Amino acid sequence: MNPDKHSKARILVVDDDETIITLEKIILEKLGYEVTIYNNSVDALLFFKNNPEHFDMLITDQAMPEMTGEELIMKIISLRPGIPIILNSGYSADFTMEKARALGVSECIQKPINMEQLTQAIQRSFAKIPA
Repeated sequence: MNPDKHSKARILVVDDDETIITLEKIILEKLGYEVTIYNNSVDALLFFKNNPEHFDMLITDQAMPEMTGEELIMKIISLRPGIPIILNSGYSADFTMEKARALGVSECIQKPINMEQLTQAIQRSFAKIPA
């Protein structure tokens, strides 16, 4: 990855699958990002509420117990409009790309993810931020 103004960005990753968040953390840290992971969307939201300016991006799963990614996204955006968000999800007939974009999601990536796919989604998301 080319160094840029977002190379030291702080990313919040939320997924109820421990294997996935551990893999994402490893990938993101190799790319130079500071990563905070949560396997519970309710706990992640509580942390974010107390630290809304701490993060530069949210990467979240859609299908999670207690609070879906969609619900988490709506709450995060209400606290911090404009934060880049990547939705990492498996197939869902109920949750479309159009719906994700309407919520304010920057990028959607399908599981299983790989390093190149994640890197490109992050770069595109940061590129969408007005200068």
